[in-house]
Amino acid sequence: MPRKRTCGILLLNASCWLVAADAPPLAGDWQGSLTFNGTTQQLAFHLQNAGTAWTGSMDAVDSGVKGIPLAAIRVAESQVSFSVPSIGGSYEGVLDGKAGAISGTWSQSGIQLPLNLHRMTAAEAKGPNRPQEPKPDRKSVV
Repeated sequence: MPRKRTCGILLLNASCWLVAADAPPLAGDWQGSLTFNGTTQQLAFHLQNAGTAWTGSMDAVDSGVKGIPLAAIRVAESQVSFSVPSIGGSYEGVLDGKAGAISGTWSQSGIQLPLNLHRMTAAEAKGPNRPQEPKPDRKSVV
């Protein structure tokens, strides 16, 4: 009987591992460029998952605006969508977990634009080291 119980536990663990392996790796930091009327804006999205609930925020990198809350985050297999109520925007995309990319469309004020996201590296997510101290010119030091 202990042998059957051990096999059952191993099978249960293996099946949980397989389900987890199929889950889309969406949680994390994503970045992409949105171009409209000749102007390009770098956007960053930060998505977290706590069980079945998703939370997230958006940064308008070039504008220096950070932490814009996301709402209605939906993930179904490789499909992802969310809204950004404070600016009247929304996003719908398809995750390619192997490529670490999301191909999608940004919608705002009746305009739809392509917005493809890639997973940010740790350095990109951290951002530049600021503020930087000015270094005196060696020639001007007496």
